[in-house]
Amino acid sequence: MSVRFADLVDLEDLQKMMLSLYNITGIPHGLVDNGNTVLCEIGWQEACRVFHRGDAVAAARCKASNLELNRLLQAGNSVGHCCLNGLMDFAVPIVVEGQHLASIVVGQVLNEPPNLEFFRQQARALGFEEEPYLAAIQKIPVIPRPQLESIMTLYANAARMLADKGLALWRLKQAEQQLAQANARLKQQVEAQTHELAEKNQRLQADIVLCGRIESELRHQQDKLQALLDASPVGVSWSSLDGQIEYVNRKFTELFGYRLGELPTVKDWYRQVCPDPQVQQNLIKPWVIQVGAAHKSGESVPPLDTLVTCKDGSQRRMLITTSWVGDRLLANFSDITPRWQVEQREKRREQTLELIAKGYPLSRVLESIVQGVEIESPSSRCSILLLDKDGQHLTLGAAPNLPEAYNQIVDGVAIGPQVGSCGTAAYLRQRVVVADIAHDPLWGGRFRRMALDSGLRACWSEPIFSSDGQVLGTFAIYHSQTCAPTAEDIIQIGHAANLASIALEHDLARRRLEYQAHMDFLTGVANRRYFVQTAEAEVARSQRYARPLSLLMLDVDFFKQVNDRYGHKAGDWVLQHLTQLLQQGLRSADLLGRLGGEEFAILLPETAEMQAIEVAERLRRAVSEDLIHLEGVERFSISLSIGVTTLVEGDQGLDEPLRRADKALYTAKRTGRNKVCVSTQTQENRVKAPCAGDV
Repeated sequence: MSVRFADLVDLEDLQKMMLSLYNITGIPHGLVDNGNTVLCEIGWQEACRVFHRGDAVAAARCKASNLELNRLLQAGNSVGHCCLNGLMDFAVPIVVEGQHLASIVVGQVLNEPPNLEFFRQQARALGFEEEPYLAAIQKIPVIPRPQLESIMTLYANAARMLADKGLALWRLKQAEQQLAQANARLKQQVEAQTHELAEKNQRLQADIVLCGRIESELRHQQDKLQALLDASPVGVSWSSLDGQIEYVNRKFTELFGYRLGELPTVKDWYRQVCPDPQVQQNLIKPWVIQVGAAHKSGESVPPLDTLVTCKDGSQRRMLITTSWVGDRLLANFSDITPRWQVEQREKRREQTLELIAKGYPLSRVLESIVQGVEIESPSSRCSILLLDKDGQHLTLGAAPNLPEAYNQIVDGVAIGPQVGSCGTAAYLRQRVVVADIAHDPLWGGRFRRMALDSGLRACWSEPIFSSDGQVLGTFAIYHSQTCAPTAEDIIQIGHAANLASIALEHDLARRRLEYQAHMDFLTGVANRRYFVQTAEAEVARSQRYARPLSLLMLDVDFFKQVNDRYGHKAGDWVLQHLTQLLQQGLRSADLLGRLGGEEFAILLPETAEMQAIEVAERLRRAVSEDLIHLEGVERFSISLSIGVTTLVEGDQGLDEPLRRADKALYTAKRTGRNKVCVSTQTQENRVKAPCAGDV
């Protein structure tokens, strides 16, 4: 086949196509036939046009580099070569039916950011003006070699398709010429050539069909290019310099719900998807200004990581990257919502664990868990309900954004097989999903009415389990519309329930430790250390605000005889019974403590001396009149000796009141037991201890 590449294609159409590709990619390129004739040359850079070709030395380098590139092309493969002036030239041959007809040349590019020091030295060596030359160098596109080779392949394939089509047309012309010759001969040899002409007509028809197929294949390739963009895993758009959106791909519409034309400009886009005025002012506007400035400066702009509101009201976390291709802004939209949710969930988990570690109140920790889920799912409202000690009722733990009236109805609800989502989940010990409260049989009566009146339409509840499998409560997510959870929702609710379990078990362990540290193991009242610690603080408060405070010291009379006669186990039971009897006669503000053995103390805040004597006498009578019944033993009673003192001016702490009360107790013991004696501090610093019967 002897044919030139220019014979196979329409050079004007080819130049238009190459110009379109340049406008999209910004990569300079040219087309050279096998006779080194330049058929098309687009986008040659200023560095070469103005500087290299205008200088004899630099031009000679360019020529030498071109010769080397042509030599390398003889192997028939795409080649790349760094010219002696420091720029990269690439070429790929266009081979049609085994014949090298032309070459696509991509030149004057860089595979990596330019070494400005190299080009500065080159400018000095060649006598170029340094700053204009470096500015021209910085305009040269920087394109990774794999990407450039892919683009070159695209160029070559497009040119090859045009050449293939042209070849078919060229053949058609040749066939037409043959047909004309046949027709001329037909005048002379009509009868002899009839059969031969029929065969030629058949071949001609086959060629026409082939041309049709080639044209169809070309259209198919164009459709494939569009399909590639639509198959991209990220959203893609481009807009003009004045902000008009000209193209969005299919993934863009899938992500956000908007089609081309629904958001005419970039400004309309950001106003719709980021409606929060503060986000607009503090995040979007500065970033958009930075992107606009990059068109002139050529600097790269950091990606924008922001929350985007889609057309249907849902929200996605997007990473938006931009680049200028000529006067068009290309934007890529990557959905990082799953990764962002995991990161945010882990961050909130760490924050919650920090609250737990720092000893924040349980209510604060549970509220933090609820708010974390509500931040991740803005359309939801959440609650944590706690199972009471009896394991029969759920009490409110945290539900900051549910209506107060609804919380009041739920607080204290009994668990059961058809008691809403939470009551049923706690009862069945399994997740309960109610997608439609209005019609689900698990919801009935006042709970359904109150939920619907509160705008709640769906509720998914997860039991909260302890590490040993005990139900501690429930975590619930409510929605204002009927809906079922996705797989991601199930992960989210399980994560929240697990965090709540950690918080609840930590709080239970803390309270157990506090109880063990503060309470007497036998009687359950304050131990000596906790009593003294609390009493010291109460003494300081009474002195600061000049409020009355009294102290009672109690001792069980002849308690050793109870142990000797009935055994120490019976003695322990008597002490337990005694503390219960004493607490029945005290206020919630009063503090009963066991100082050791059968000796007790009672702190009476806001209580003057006469009131303290009355309390002591009432307790003494209650104990002495109470008959104790032990199995196999006749009933008996015990009695108390009680010393009473009241805080007076000059007391500097608990030591002096304790000493006075102890002395009054000793007086009660010494003067007959089963009585109340009082000690007061006189101005002469003397102690008198009259017994209650003598006062």
